[in-house]
Amino acid sequence: MLIDLVKYPILTEKTTGLIEKNQYTFFVDMRLTKKHIKILIENLFNVQVLSVNTHRIPRKKKRIGFLEGSAASQNMLNSSKLVNLI
Repeated sequence: MLIDLVKYPILTEKTTGLIEKNQYTFFVDMRLTKKHIKILIENLFNVQVLSVNTHRIPRKKKRIGFLEGSAASQNMLNSSKLVNLI
């Protein structure tokens, strides 16, 4: 389903201020491109998207004893990834 690709909205002081400017922030699936995000948001919320900015959060290093690995990275449609809606 389409709604599963948008994980949840990001609610911080900065993003709540951006809501007044019709700019919304969401965590989205890593596999989505900007074109897919635009189509997804337009279909889910029945709005016209002016632009999409994305930001991929880098992986965090994890260590258990002498073993080293990394946690999964996330794709974020946040204040640097804005959806401008009319």
